Amino acid sequence: MKKPKVIVCPSPLFLKTLPVKGSIVVVIDILRATTSMCVAFGNGALEIIPLESIEECRAFKEKGYLIAGERDGKMIEGFDMGNSPFSFMGEHIKNAKIAMTTTNGTKCIHASKKAHQILIGAFVNMSSIIHYLKSQQRDVILLASGWKDKMNLEDTAFGGAVALELENEFTPTEDSTRIAMTLYEAMQKDKRFFIKNATQYDQIMGLNIVEDVKYCLRRDLHQVLPIYQNGRLVNLIPKTV
Repeated sequence: MKKPKVIVCPSPLFLKTLPVKGSIVVVIDILRATTSMCVAFGNGALEIIPLESIEECRAFKEKGYLIAGERDGKMIEGFDMGNSPFSFMGEHIKNAKIAMTTTNGTKCIHASKKAHQILIGAFVNMSSIIHYLKSQQRDVILLASGWKDKMNLEDTAFGGAVALELENEFTPTEDSTRIAMTLYEAMQKDKRFFIKNATQYDQIMGLNIVEDVKYCLRRDLHQVLPIYQNGRLVNLIPKTV
């Protein structure tokens, strides 16, 4: 039987060149949107509405939603939360409905709407993603949100990590996939590789989010599977986990 394909898309700019229709797209924004989404569901959130604009998101405050958002890594004035994973922990998240807008991640969710399914992936829910993808046996696109349409290390490396885990049951295609797999393997040889080499290093230090970064690079902290359905993200608990 022909194996399904797995492709790492290193920037949303390349998504239009790939067979999105019929594929499962995993949106990746490790620092920090997709990590924080997983944390929210791990702490009992009911739904997250991903939005592209600040104005759209702000309007949900009147509907009883918590509103979360950032631009250029900084929390938006007047919002309940930014996109730090630590903001999505605690009793205020349990049974909450959240509207969220971010610089990169929420935009990529909307760009993927032609996909068969859209999932949210991060290191913190990596095994849940892998188990689900294996159970579906459908072509997969691992979409790295990057930074303002440019590639970044952490999203590309996560795509490579998942592609490596799927390699025996899926066919990795596109050079970008092999590059991502090689990058992840290189990072395993030097755990400080990301911090030392990330273009965003100065921004990370300037925003004082080193602890956020450490958390976002930890694996399998939350057994959750956020999926985009009818304009919102909900937690689809994978039966195979």
